[in-house]
Amino acid sequence: MSVINVYTLDEDLFALLSTIENQCKIKYVKAGRMGGPITEEFETFGVIPNLGRAADKRARCSGSYLIVEKDYNVHVQTMKMLDGDLRLDVEQPSNPDSILFCPGGEWKDRTIITGDFSTISDSLVSLRLIRGVRSAVQETFTKIKQYWLGPEALIAFRDGWRLTHAADTSPDYDLREE
Repeated sequence: MSVINVYTLDEDLFALLSTIENQCKIKYVKAGRMGGPITEEFETFGVIPNLGRAADKRARCSGSYLIVEKDYNVHVQTMKMLDGDLRLDVEQPSNPDSILFCPGGEWKDRTIITGDFSTISDSLVSLRLIRGVRSAVQETFTKIKQYWLGPEALIAFRDGWRLTHAADTSPDYDLREE
């Protein structure tokens, strides 16, 4: 398993994803429970609604996306429930040639919620994608503990913004530069 934890504001995330898109021909696929049989796919980060803005006060509650090569056919996991309904899910274990992207981003009251890129797969495609992300992050982000801060997030951090997994937890759990 490989995880890259990031704190980003809009400019950080957009610059990072631009770099990744310039390196690889990718698309983004909405992960999680689906409302119907058709996957929600985005050819570029610029068309993902509200990207860079945390939709919830907690990490991983703001939605997630599989990053896959443009020509990859995403597998939708189907499960018949006891009541007869079908449950449709897009998840990384069913799509080994992918990485998972949880954006995080700016919340409220000078707070940034952590985001991450991760994979549980050891497929060559997945490993190439996560290495590409890692390389792009290391070029312009600053590492503090196990987190990578984009340039704008670093400025906000040094200006006293909260960088946290959950805005409703004690500030004692926030990222600190010690």
